[in-house]
Amino acid sequence: MGMELEDITKTLMDKLSESPYTHWKQTVFCLDDYLTVKTGEEIFGTISMKPNVKNNRDLDLTIDIDFKGQLCEMLKTSEYRMR
Repeated sequence: MGMELEDITKTLMDKLSESPYTHWKQTVFCLDDYLTVKTGEEIFGTISMKPNVKNNRDLDLTIDIDFKGQLCEMLKTSEYRMR
């Protein structure tokens, strides 16, 4: 079961320390390589998640990145498992 949000083009996630408290938590996903982005350039991609087949308490995540900037490019799919 999945959900696609085709009409949403930009998402803002405000989790600054001075922001009001919410129940949302943070997770960091590290890239294998640096991504040099200049002001005005945009990074495109998707984040997909689903329960793990063997253990439905685990979450399988896939992050697709598509970036073509002046200083570097990246077209990459990374997979993660959150336990």
